[in-house]
Amino acid sequence: MTKSIFHFIVIAFLLNIKLVSAQNPACTVKWGPEIEAQRGENISGWIGEDEDYYYLSSLKFAMFKKSGLSIKKIDHKLNQVATAFVEQEYKEAGEEFYTERVDFLNEKLILFSSVTDKKNKEYILYWKWIDSKTLAPIGTFKKLFSTPYDKNS
Repeated sequence: MTKSIFHFIVIAFLLNIKLVSAQNPACTVKWGPEIEAQRGENISGWIGEDEDYYYLSSLKFAMFKKSGLSIKKIDHKLNQVATAFVEQEYKEAGEEFYTERVDFLNEKLILFSSVTDKKNKEYILYWKWIDSKTLAPIGTFKKLFSTPYDKNS
């Protein structure tokens, strides 16, 4: 009697495993194309999405070449539509800017960059919009805030 109960439990367990592992056609996954990074590039983050596109950021570090942040625009079928590159360090209007990050705010892309003002010993954070169609920065930087710093700390 105990052998037949044991056999019943084992058979029920095996049937349960078989039923659970059976593939349901309604639950299949169709994978899109793989999102690839370029050589020396790491896909680092999700920026945001609007009705038509996803936006990703990736960091590019290279010896003896320009390092910076790439913005990737991807459609809902995961096809890469556009890429823009923002240098890590660059000059604009006589200031040396350092790219901090790109975010998504009110369905718009926004670039944050900083300046270290050594003369006044302050750190200044600036922002400007990025055109979501062309991925190009729009206009000039606007000051967000500044904070003093001590070079020795």
